Amino acid sequence: MKITQVRRISQLFFLLIFLWLCVVTTVGVAWWQLRGWPVNWFIQLNPLNALALLLTTGTLYAGLAWSAVTIALTVLFGRAFCGWICPLGTLQQVMGWLGGSRMHVGDRFRRNAYHRAQRFKYYLLVFLLSAAVGGLLMKAIPGRPGAWLRSLTAGSLLSGVLDPLSLLQRAVNLAILPWLDRARNLLWLTPRFYIGAALPALLLAGVLLTGLWKPRFYCRMICPLGALLGVLGRVSLWRIGKRQAGCSLCLACEAHCEGACEPAGRIRVTECVLCMNCLHPCPDD
Repeated sequence: MKITQVRRISQLFFLLIFLWLCVVTTVGVAWWQLRGWPVNWFIQLNPLNALALLLTTGTLYAGLAWSAVTIALTVLFGRAFCGWICPLGTLQQVMGWLGGSRMHVGDRFRRNAYHRAQRFKYYLLVFLLSAAVGGLLMKAIPGRPGAWLRSLTAGSLLSGVLDPLSLLQRAVNLAILPWLDRARNLLWLTPRFYIGAALPALLLAGVLLTGLWKPRFYCRMICPLGALLGVLGRVSLWRIGKRQAGCSLCLACEAHCEGACEPAGRIRVTECVLCMNCLHPCPDD
């Protein structure tokens, strides 16, 4: 079995687990309803949530210790979480495949080329963490600072707005599932509608539609979790590489690269999502 097939099985498995945990986030007496299911597990796996909460409050919710698993996985293999586990990354990859399925190799190569705009997610990460660190600054100031100082330093937990797991979970739980269940009421006794639910649904639709234009557009350009994992992945022990002497520079690998990490040249480790698409098209092994 090819490693790309193993990756697809992993992606499908974690996507189904994610959707199941969204479905069981309902109150009731049935075995599949909210009776001990770890419905927050994907959120707890997220090291961005853990770091932002720590910077904002100076404390760490015990469940977020699960994020250490993601950190360890990243230090070992790089952005494996993005390419093998993240449910929004999986949906992005499906949309990218749909958008490029009928393209010629040259068109796919231009579509997958690295762009300087991919740096934006790192600037966004710095902004979100800077907003969060104000909470610790408030604790470090003796006495009771005035309102003007509190407004400048009060920690703002903004990471969840564009975090991929939070974004997808909000869209599914607040908009998609209530809409699908509006007629049958299988999940709830009465139809549920949430004010403002259209916003996460529209954000998710925008994320998916941009994936038709460029594979993993959100992952490449915006995702703050991907940026954090990219920074951690710079020191990964195992990573994608190539034997320079045997490379004919045919660029077949770049035509299939999901992260636009330029595998034909000096691979941008921080952008590689370990999709492994570069391995099998290579005529030089």
